[in-house]
This record gives sequence, structure tokens and C-alpha cells, in this order.
Amino acid sequence: MAVTERERPRIEEATPHGTIVIEAVAHHRNGVGGNGFFVVTFAEPRDERRMLGVVFDNPEDPDGERPAAFTGYCAVFNRVLLAQDVIAFAENSWRGDYYEEALRRGIVRWYKAAVEDEP
Repeated sequence: MAVTERERPRIEEATPHGTIVIEAVAHHRNGVGGNGFFVVTFAEPRDERRMLGVVFDNPEDPDGERPAAFTGYCAVFNRVLLAQDVIAFAENSWRGDYYEEALRRGIVRWYKAAVEDEP
């Protein structure tokens, strides 16, 4: 389901160390039979960081019945550093466990808002 820039909902979620603002969400899959994952762009207004989260479907919960649960299937990167090709550990390393629950809640809210806005 495509959501245009104008239609994007503003979704804020709390993390253990502040608030994030979800900017965009997209679902992808690894080939035909691989585990799917969500790509989430978000901002941390407090620290003025623009981030990218990769939230993998939980193979132990394939139907998404526990979408806000911490599973350890989350990676987070600073988008500005990615644009500079900085991918090294300790240079563009962020604790996915700090963000995972908020990102999973935000994904659910994002898609719920997109469905509610359909005619």
C-alpha cells in the first residue's frame, strides 16, 4: 500500500531514552521464501538524528500476533552516516533493543492510519 508524502501520518513513539517520529514505513521480503522485514525511516528530534530501522519479521511469530514485542530482530542506522558510506561497527552502530518496541508499535500504527485514510 503506497502512502504519499502528503498523506503520511505523524506517528510519535516513546523509547527508553526519548521520543522518535516515524517518517515512512515499507515492507520488503527476502526473495520468494525468505523472512520479510520492514524498513522504517524515523527521526529523533531531541538529538536531531535521522535514522533508518530494519525490523525483521519474527520467525517465532509469523502471523504478527505480538507486533510490539521485543524479539531482537532489529537493526538501526544513522541515515546521514549511511549516505557517507559509513557502515563500520562503533561508527554507525545503534542499539536495536532501544528502538525495537517503539518501531514495532509505530509500524502497526502507520498501517492502521493508512487503512483508515482509504476511501
